[in-house]
Amino acid sequence: SDWKIWLESVNVEIRCKMYNRAARIACEALKIHTGTGRLWAALVQLRHREGEEAQLRALRQSLRAVPKSGEVWGEGARVHLNPFSPMFDLERADQHLIFATKFTPQYGDSFLETLRLELMKKWVVPGVQAFIDGMELRLKSPSVVNDRDVYSIVGEYARVAATTLKSNLLRLDDVKKIDTYSLELRCSNADPNYGKLWFQCRTQPADTARNVLIRAKFMFAEDLAIYSHIYVTAILRRIGAAFLLE
Repeated sequence: SDWKIWLESVNVEIRCKMYNRAARIACEALKIHTGTGRLWAALVQLRHREGEEAQLRALRQSLRAVPKSGEVWGEGARVHLNPFSPMFDLERADQHLIFATKFTPQYGDSFLETLRLELMKKWVVPGVQAFIDGMELRLKSPSVVNDRDVYSIVGEYARVAATTLKSNLLRLDDVKKIDTYSLELRCSNADPNYGKLWFQCRTQPADTARNVLIRAKFMFAEDLAIYSHIYVTAILRRIGAAFLLE
C-alpha cells in the first residue's frame, strides 16, 4: 500500500503547516496513484488556500479521476457548506453527501457532515424562516428593478436576521428534539472506521457509530449556535444570487 506512505507524508506536512509542500507531494503521489480517492480529497482540501476557483478546478479534476470516491464527494460537500464561499449551497451539498455516503460508507466524515447539514436545515433555518419568506416576498415586488435593489434588500434582511440570532442564541436544549434517527440507522449499518473528523468525535475506541453521532450532534450544535448568523447570511445571499439568475 505505497499510497498510504504518500498520504501520511501529506498529512505530516499539513500538521507542520507546510501547505504548499503538502500540495506538491500530493500532486507527485497522484502521478503514480491516479485512482486513490484519499489523495485526491487531500489535494482538494489543500487547494482551498488558493481560492474558490482553484479548489473547484481541483474538485472537478478529482471527480473525473475517481467519480466513485466518497472522500472526494465529501470534500465537495464541504466546499458547498462553507458560508464564506460564493459556492455555498445547501441543496448541492446534500447531493454530494448522498453520493459520499453511498460510494464510501466506511468514511465517517461524510455522515458527520450530513449531520451538520441536517442541523442547519432542521434547527437554524426554521429559526429565521420568517426573514427568508419576507425577503423572497420583497424580491418579487415590482419596485425591484435592478441588481442594486436586490443587493440592498439582501443586505437589509441579512443584517436584521444576523442581529436577531446574535442577540437570541439558538437553544441547545432544542437539539434533543431534532430527529436524526434515520441518519443514525444508516451510519450504524455502515459502521464507519476512519476520517479525521470522525476520530475527533470518537473519544473511546469502543464507541459505536450511534454514540459518535450523538456526541457530534451536540458538538456541532454548540458551533452552529455561535456562528449561526454567518450561515444565515450565506443562505440569504444565496437566495438573492438565485433571484438575479432567474
